[in-house]
Amino acid sequence: MRAHPRHRLRSPARSVHALRRGLAALTAVALAVAGLQSQVAFATSCPAPGGAGIANAAAPAGAQFVAYGRGYGHNLGMSQYGAEGAAKLGCTAAQILTTYYTGTHLASPVLQPDVMLVLLNTDLHGNATVTAQSGTIEWVSTSVTPNVIVVQPALSTWTVVRAAVGESLKNSAGTVVLTTPDNGELRALEGAQASTAVNVARVRTFGGATGATLSTDLQLRWDYTKFVSGIGGMKIWQVIVPSGVFTGIQKYLWGLAEVPVTWPDAALQAQAIAARTYLVNGYWSATSGAYVIGTTSASQNYTGYAKEAEDLAYILMRTRSWEQDGHLMLEAALPLLEPAQIFRFGDHV
Repeated sequence: MRAHPRHRLRSPARSVHALRRGLAALTAVALAVAGLQSQVAFATSCPAPGGAGIANAAAPAGAQFVAYGRGYGHNLGMSQYGAEGAAKLGCTAAQILTTYYTGTHLASPVLQPDVMLVLLNTDLHGNATVTAQSGTIEWVSTSVTPNVIVVQPALSTWTVVRAAVGESLKNSAGTVVLTTPDNGELRALEGAQASTAVNVARVRTFGGATGATLSTDLQLRWDYTKFVSGIGGMKIWQVIVPSGVFTGIQKYLWGLAEVPVTWPDAALQAQAIAARTYLVNGYWSATSGAYVIGTTSASQNYTGYAKEAEDLAYILMRTRSWEQDGHLMLEAALPLLEPAQIFRFGDHV
């Protein structure tokens, strides 16, 4: 344990350097895969969308038909397989999106910087385990001044539990190494805020009647896991912040497992724009100062580093120019669908 006068954000240059090291490490994986065939060439023109209107059926005299329904789904949406097919036919991302979201246009509004992923809602018996998978993890209690940093060794698993007051961090031997008061904040630093390299942590959260029901199980590296406990229970978020040239939203999109990276470029671009629109238009929290969203298919399917590693390994084995720069960076250069014209949350459809 060591005293630290003030917890500082990693410099942009160090964050970018850490990401490049990760890419370099995955190059070895790419070189080990031989005989990968280049992607099938697709058409270069986009045909008009098909389909035709159907006239209303005539109702028998005196007949009445009443249908009741309700739901809380994703409302207006894009068929992902339809986007894949359209991209293979030669359609661009803009053509795909404006076909599914008629009357919309592409825009670039100013976005907020941070994203918070809900790993555990307030739970009276909440607890979590954190495994340092690719290096050490730094822990800090933001309620202690000056900040005290505790370093978790690589490959070890530590536990966060509720205490009589606040919460406690226990090492692999079960010894309490750090505490916070009620509503104090405990952080596990994996990414941009760590003073060392970006590391991957496996975070498992639990709750339920006995605290044994698994809530989430994710490998995460952006940027820190936030634990807060009070009289109502424990809450846990993953907080993704800007670092270097990368925005918090961009880093969030890297971990979305909505479509395979093997799909055509235009389909991947369309998915990135639609996913960004969905996040921005429905999940801003003024209280948290961030976009706050879950990790399951009830919102958007986020699998974190597992998806990032899959994408990076594949990208390094492809030859087209934009993938040499990294498909994961592509969506940062793309505009956003105009939020007011896309998703209408709360409508019954």
